Amino acid sequence: MNVTKHDIAEYYSDPKVRAHLLAQLQDSPVLAVLTTPKGEPVYRRTHPSGGKSITITQATGDPHNKQDLTWFTDRRYSEFHPVIGTQTARAWVDVDPGEKVPLEKTKPLVREIHGLLGELPGVKNVEVAYTGGRGFHVRAELDEPEDTDQVRKNLNALIQTHFGSRKNIVSNRAPRVNQVRLDTSTLKNKGSVRAMYSINSATGRVALPVTLEELDRFRPSQAELHKILQKREYAPGVPGSKRTFALPETKDKVWTLAIQEHKARKAGPHWDLRLVDPHTGHAHSWALPKSKMPTPGEKPVLAVQTPTHTARYALGFGAKALREIPKGYGAGTVRILKKDPVAVESSPNKLRFTHDENDYTLFRTKDNMWLLKNTSSLHKQAYAAGYCAAFQKIAVSPTDKAHKKQLVLSTGEEGLPLESNDTQMPVGLLTQLIHDLEVPERGKKSTRSENSVDARLNRPTSWGPKEEISQETTKGPSPIGLRY
Repeated sequence: MNVTKHDIAEYYSDPKVRAHLLAQLQDSPVLAVLTTPKGEPVYRRTHPSGGKSITITQATGDPHNKQDLTWFTDRRYSEFHPVIGTQTARAWVDVDPGEKVPLEKTKPLVREIHGLLGELPGVKNVEVAYTGGRGFHVRAELDEPEDTDQVRKNLNALIQTHFGSRKNIVSNRAPRVNQVRLDTSTLKNKGSVRAMYSINSATGRVALPVTLEELDRFRPSQAELHKILQKREYAPGVPGSKRTFALPETKDKVWTLAIQEHKARKAGPHWDLRLVDPHTGHAHSWALPKSKMPTPGEKPVLAVQTPTHTARYALGFGAKALREIPKGYGAGTVRILKKDPVAVESSPNKLRFTHDENDYTLFRTKDNMWLLKNTSSLHKQAYAAGYCAAFQKIAVSPTDKAHKKQLVLSTGEEGLPLESNDTQMPVGLLTQLIHDLEVPERGKKSTRSENSVDARLNRPTSWGPKEEISQETTKGPSPIGLRY
């Protein structure tokens, strides 16, 4: 399953989906399934912040209310089951085909079970739902709540009477690859069934209701979450809710930066800066009207925050070739200029990242208006250039042979070698390097060659030719310019 937190939150933000789910969940405890970033499901019947059962009584979109559906969907809960007790007003049969049984062969069986349940006394509103996986649920409501165990026994007796002689059908046990299981085992005290319009956390498809008229032409691909979201998009990459998600409080995280060159017919040519959080799938987005990233020391450039885009659009649209948005919001051509991992530190109103050996800071000024500034240190770059030039002039080797040790200039605590274009030069290490240079005392013969560093540093200085100057020539007044 390749479903992100962004996809989950966007799907459950639809008012119709919320209304359908709330109608199923608000009168019972809830089993909620949290999908980890690796796609592993975690089933929870108790509230994450306490020992009480999970209850969802509202679907208003309030992310701070722990009984509101949005509180869960904003935290990566993707699947919801109403839980029954010793009494139930619901009944269901899970039609689960084996691996080699085509879905098409289960559809006549689904119709048959639908008809049998509809003929039972005290049963109403029989319906079919695709599970989001391999099969279907045939569900029904009861006129009055009944003993859960008795309802299950009655259904098992019905299944045994009508399907017991068929070799390709089994009841309440794992089917072989060419068999179909009719399962009622989850119809028990504290049992549950996946709510319709809930996401199947194992497949990333949605549990959808299917009418008998739609059953024959139904395909599982119709329930894929990505296709459902694309149908609701306001524009390519912009979900229908046009929601702008707040930046998280985070440090030392690796996100993905993408810069898209967008030649929009209405807004004009500009760059779109996307910073994709892999944990949530949010592509936090800004439009750069000047189509540039600022250089060190340059004034900040305007960055207009736009609705949070999908990661698929930010990292894929225009990656291989120029793509066109034919009409509507953002109509024009798009191509990706850059796509690289970046180190990020963020808060709701500020975001720092490093890219191409430059440090950048995005900070909010008002509402969706931000500024993007290159915060790389100019004086450190100048110092580094100066140090490198000085080392070249005095022919300093990175290895001090006299002490038989490697002299490594480091950028900081990590101890990484300092490159010639690095922006940091620790003064302490520079001092150590100069201190370790062995310079002989004056008057002592150097063991090094005439061209060595020490020989050049200690070479005697004279004004004139190398011949010895006689006493006679030094008598008399000092020449002009050489007076002491």
